[in-house]
Amino acid sequence: MDKVRWDRLQTVFLTAVDLQAAERRDYLLHACGNDFELFEQAVSMLSSDGNQDALLNTDIQQVVAEIFDASSDLNNSLLIGPYQLKEYLGEGGMGVVWLAERTDAGNEVAMKFLLHAALSPVRRERFASEVRNLAKLNHPYIAHMYDAGTLSDGTPWLVMEYVRGISFTSYCRQDARTPLELIELFRRICEAVLHAHQQLIVHRDLKPSNILVQPDGTPKLLDFGISRELQSVNDDGQATAPQLRFMSLRYAAPEWKEQGIVAASNDIYSLGVIFYEMLTGVSFPESAGTAEGTTITHPSSIVSVLKKNSTPYPSAVAGFGRDAWADLDLLCLKAVHADPSQRYPSVEALIRDIDHYTYAEPLEARPEGALYRAKKFIRRNRNAVLAAGAALILIVGSTAFFTWRLARARTAALVQAERAQQIQRFIFNLFEGDDKEAGPGQDLKVVTLLDRGSPAAHTLSTEPAVQAELYYTLGTMYMKLGKLDRAEAMLQSALSLQQSETDDVALAETLMVQGLLRSERGKPDEAEQLVRRALNLVSGKSPLQAAAQARALTALGQVLVNRGKYTLAVEALEQAAALEAPQQSASELSNTLSNLSTAHLYLGHYTQAAAITNRLLKLDSGWYPANHPRIAEDLQNLSQVEEMWGRYGDAEGHGRQALHIDQTWYGEDNPKTAVVETSLASTLIYENNYLEAETLLKKALHTQETVYGDTSPHVAFVLNSLAGVEGYKKHFQVAEDDYRRTADIYRLAYGANDYRVAIAVSNLAGVLLHENRYAEPEHLFEEVIHNYEKSLSADNINIGIAQIKLGRVFIAEHRYRDAEPHTLAGYTIVSRQQSPSSGFVKGARHDLALIYSETGQPEKGRSFRD
Repeated sequence: MDKVRWDRLQTVFLTAVDLQAAERRDYLLHACGNDFELFEQAVSMLSSDGNQDALLNTDIQQVVAEIFDASSDLNNSLLIGPYQLKEYLGEGGMGVVWLAERTDAGNEVAMKFLLHAALSPVRRERFASEVRNLAKLNHPYIAHMYDAGTLSDGTPWLVMEYVRGISFTSYCRQDARTPLELIELFRRICEAVLHAHQQLIVHRDLKPSNILVQPDGTPKLLDFGISRELQSVNDDGQATAPQLRFMSLRYAAPEWKEQGIVAASNDIYSLGVIFYEMLTGVSFPESAGTAEGTTITHPSSIVSVLKKNSTPYPSAVAGFGRDAWADLDLLCLKAVHADPSQRYPSVEALIRDIDHYTYAEPLEARPEGALYRAKKFIRRNRNAVLAAGAALILIVGSTAFFTWRLARARTAALVQAERAQQIQRFIFNLFEGDDKEAGPGQDLKVVTLLDRGSPAAHTLSTEPAVQAELYYTLGTMYMKLGKLDRAEAMLQSALSLQQSETDDVALAETLMVQGLLRSERGKPDEAEQLVRRALNLVSGKSPLQAAAQARALTALGQVLVNRGKYTLAVEALEQAAALEAPQQSASELSNTLSNLSTAHLYLGHYTQAAAITNRLLKLDSGWYPANHPRIAEDLQNLSQVEEMWGRYGDAEGHGRQALHIDQTWYGEDNPKTAVVETSLASTLIYENNYLEAETLLKKALHTQETVYGDTSPHVAFVLNSLAGVEGYKKHFQVAEDDYRRTADIYRLAYGANDYRVAIAVSNLAGVLLHENRYAEPEHLFEEVIHNYEKSLSADNINIGIAQIKLGRVFIAEHRYRDAEPHTLAGYTIVSRQQSPSSGFVKGARHDLALIYSETGQPEKGRSFRD
């Protein structure tokens, strides 16, 4: 169906869909005339669209016209929940779009409403599908969805990130663009599409008008209005009717246009068309790849003709030489091949060839030839080749060497391509299962899929690299789900295979994750050894190694934080951030800064921790939607800083926000949620809200014991706070038992001199003090301070708290002069880091006033009285 006929059919359908049944037939007969095929197609669309009357029982058209008239007076802006409409932006993707402002936060958003003519079952479901799919996507190059709902009349709406930018086409045609800028821009768009595919979502309507580019060159992919989940394709046993395939014909893949086949290959074709138009500046032939289609001219040939005829073409491509064009032609034409099986097998494979082009390496799509390989080698090693050209014998000798090296490169490229295809088949089989007639049910859980994939990975291939990559992926996913034994088994299998391979980066990635896993399991020595081994493997200079080195440094920093080696952790994390900052990788830089904030927090550097956390919250808010766990992690970090400052109200507010996000994202019984519950409970204890704190802690304890076992440091972390609640309730024996168990767990995991052991022992001594058992707490507090001073900075708040508590032992024994130096030292440390209203500051001031009163120094005591 050509564009003119498609437009006519749409016009007929959209008019008829609003008519009453009695009027609709007469309209169709009049509008279609003698074109019986058009009449049948329109009737088919209306039949598929379902019963209109049930949904259109109100005058929606009038309501929408009042709301969405672009010329309406914006001074009377409509308020929808917290969103106030400001400016009509236009139509797109089944709806109208307005610029709006969230009144409570002050940020601008784009608000999309379903058009009145689209309020039908099929289009309403399509709009709902867009909302569902956008909710799954979290990527810096995809416009984020923030909210969704309906108006009182049932009109659906969704709120998205408002992107200030220009169209993809306009950006590419600017004279200031360089060839590499264009290639990098297209690569980023491919990354966004790859992310969607990893969530099993096919966009199906990729085109330049659905891509905006911000002033800094960041692309944003928009409009998932006709996107579809791969797992839902043909769930109802029906193919999409040809008349109902809403698409942009020039960018739609042949199998999608003609047969309704939904697959990742649809988007690969569309990306190829976008790339073609980016390179040439001319429209791709709409009929390409169809039965009556035209032959696709090489992009280089088009640009050559444009040059000869003095016709404008993208200025950036003027710098491409003949060899560059040869690769670009091949890359582009492979992506737009009419046969899906001849295209790139995945977007990841397309990205790899883009990278091969950038680094002057052989393309995986290129038919191999000695001359082609030699040219690529010379481009990558120009200086070495020129030096070798000084003597013919050296050239001859080098040729054999180059051939050997290039053969290796060719083999590696082919292996990589085959690996990608095998992994792709594995993933699809994983989600499909053994029963070809049964799709994934609503209760299918991720862990079920992983359990299905684990035995399949053993028999997938005899190729070690493929199996290792799959074991690594399964291991990391098991780890995220808290299935640590299974994660350990998968990662160990990956390592066993990778030990004999030459891919240092892959081996290092597995060692990093295994190190983090050992840290999670309370094995700090093994964890640090594994991560440092990974770091040694990737301390090279190539871009790939630099990125891996940054990840290894972050992993090392995280392990060192868990070990209490905060100063070393800060050094490693600052190095990682310096490597990552130029790339602005959302997830990796965010993870690094989060760990850096935690390290500064535990060092007592609250100002630095707060500054990093606020920076991180700002960055993550631009990268992720408001309900993302990254935002929750930032809020939790900020809450911890505020708690240490004694700003308990602010700490509680941010802690509750974090908990709500994680409960919604992970569920109630996830270890991630349990960590935030424990953190919030700590704040509630300071606010004397023991009842709610106890409820949260008992729930968190059950989760952590179930996931990690009774002797895990995660369990000890919760027990430490729960014992505090028991102490405040004067259940001293229960508190004492919990603190002793906490200390034993930490001692077993980290050794007797670890600061966490000292914290538990300090808390135990506090309970004994309340029981008037003075001799033991005095000894314990002195031991705690000694251990703290060996591992923490002199001004660490934990040292200050322990000094105050030791002073109270002496006060309880009326040994006021012995108490004075300890209480004063503790007050000096704590008062510099917490507000005057915090419990420890107020308590220390009260103790000092009492000490000076009892030692005959009323003038000194007066300055500490409230």
